[in-house]
Amino acid sequence: MRIIAMEEGGDIVSIFKRWSKGITSIRKLLEGMGSGFQFDPHFGYIHTCPSNLGTGLRASAMILLPLLSDALTPHQLEAFAKRFGVQARGGNGEHTPAGPGGKWDISN
Repeated sequence: MRIIAMEEGGDIVSIFKRWSKGITSIRKLLEGMGSGFQFDPHFGYIHTCPSNLGTGLRASAMILLPLLSDALTPHQLEAFAKRFGVQARGGNGEHTPAGPGGKWDISN
């Protein structure tokens, strides 16, 4: 299951609140049916993407980095982002060039 909250602009707090409300509603619905999200006391929440193990959360923002896009290849920009503990995905996913205007998907 993937639950996404998106909006134009930069109001991250609003987006996160809406996403949290959706997650809480789904959790309550599942628990009411005698089910729930998979959870392990050591690993946290279990799901199909091991890079998000523990939190179950991948937060990303689409940002324009035209100067970096001009100066670096997609692999170089990915390595640059990694130094800051984030991932950079291009306009068409991992290992692709930036989208229009140097648009990158930056995530935890």
